[in-house]
Parts: sequence; C-alpha cells; structure tokens
Amino acid sequence: MNPSEIPIDRTPPNSREIEGELLGSIMVIQWDARVERVLGWLHLRDFYDPVYQWFFERVQQANEEGIPNTKASLIDYMMQADGRAEIEKNHMVSIPGEIGKLLSEAVPFGLEYHAERLRCMRVQRGQTMLSWKMLSESDDEPRYWMSTCLKQLGKLGEIPLECPGRRGK
Repeated sequence: MNPSEIPIDRTPPNSREIEGELLGSIMVIQWDARVERVLGWLHLRDFYDPVYQWFFERVQQANEEGIPNTKASLIDYMMQADGRAEIEKNHMVSIPGEIGKLLSEAVPFGLEYHAERLRCMRVQRGQTMLSWKMLSESDDEPRYWMSTCLKQLGKLGEIPLECPGRRGK
C-alpha cells in the first residue's frame, strides 16, 4: 500500500460500550477503596467519546467536592453541572437520556476489567494514530517507519507500551 493511500480519516480504536458500562457502574455501586483506585487509574484521555469525557470529569469533580456517592446525588450533580447545555448542543444528546443509558449499561462486577480495557484502548489509539501519521509522512521502507514509530511511542512516557493484564507481560 502506498503511504499516500493510508486511511487517516478512520476512527481509532475505542469502545463506547465499555466507556458506558464503566461510567454506569461507577454511578450505581457503593463507592469504596476499589472505586477510588479505579478513579485514580483513569484519566480524561482514556475516554474517546466527548460526552463520556464530560461525564467522567463530572464524576471526578463530584468526588473531589465530597458529593455523597449515591446514585441520586450523582444524577442531581450532573443535571446541574457546568457545561451541560453546551455538551447537549454540540453533541446532540440529552443528558437525562444519556444518564438512563449509563444506568442501564452498568456492570458493577466488571469495574476493574472495564477500566483496564479503556487504558489499553488509549494505548492502541496512540499506536494507531502514530502509525497512520508515520505512514502518511514517509516514503521509506516499512521497517524504518515501524522502528521510528516505536521510538516515538517510547518518548510519550504517559503511554505505557504494555497494557496491564496483557498476556506475555
């Protein structure tokens, strides 16, 4: 394949379902050390969907502000949160409708699994985007751009080359 034919416009790896299940789970289970640990693992950039980024940011803010960690308290907090009108307008969503979806998608027993999968997808997104960029800018041999790509990934300190829980670790 000619580097100029690389499909830069494709969507990088992501899973709206896993993002929704994780956020729904955080909203329905009683917060304990396990939820605190998962919130500490995750970053806003782990979420690909901008609407779910907004939800995750609100969950973090609620936690920092000491909002009681009950489903009703979190829903009330999100309904009154800054930026709600903007996110609804820009992404053509209804926050109450999205909250309903999140609650219906909740899988409380898979909290750590879903957090780990999101982090791995962020790594894959970084690798994919960097590969696409390298291919689109290089006429050199594939071996050269792959080694350059791996060097660039290594420089991105924040993106680990190994996913937690991956075989062969």
